[in-house]
Amino acid sequence: MHKNRLLKIDNADNVLVALVDLDPGIISYEELSINLPKAVKQKHKFLTTDLKKGEIIIRYGVPVGKANWDLKAGEIINIENITHFADEETIHEAADTWQVPNVAHWQDRTFLEYHRQDGKIGTANYWLFVPLVFCENSNLKVIEEALSKGLGYYKPNKYEEYVRTKISSDSTFKSLASEKKVFENIEGIKFLYHHGGCGVTRFDRSGCGRLLLRK
Repeated sequence: MHKNRLLKIDNADNVLVALVDLDPGIISYEELSINLPKAVKQKHKFLTTDLKKGEIIIRYGVPVGKANWDLKAGEIINIENITHFADEETIHEAADTWQVPNVAHWQDRTFLEYHRQDGKIGTANYWLFVPLVFCENSNLKVIEEALSKGLGYYKPNKYEEYVRTKISSDSTFKSLASEKKVFENIEGIKFLYHHGGCGVTRFDRSGCGRLLLRK
């Protein structure tokens, strides 16, 4: 039985994701019968078909890499036996129409309102940045530093300001805090770091859900 053990994200994919640790041997998935020469750890991916050197690995229905040498079905793919590859970018015209959603189900609901400086009441607007996998946390940190300072949302912690007061001979030194936001209607930007995987297991999905609820 492959149910709850294997995942094929898109019908065009030529890799499967192990949802649990798999032992070496024959494993079946739909009409396929694949020999695993080695144990496959949870969340790792292996080929469903033989590939020649230079042939493309498909995941999410799109090319993600090329084989560095001839590979057999059942082999685990990794950064050693495949090289990153992606199709050329294409630009599509964005749809300029929007259908107003039906909100009748929530018409009697209330919420904790946000009081704006002009006296109006509404919801606070925040941009949320959530990495799909934990290995993108380092990239997210770079994005956070660039956007927080560049868009006017940077707030130094008390220790940064304390150090500046100690090293500055000018009592009127400029604070590190951003003075003006570029987008006045955006209250802030949040970066949600986590240590979950690709969301292919219910534990990853639940973890990301709890992360959003806490914020």
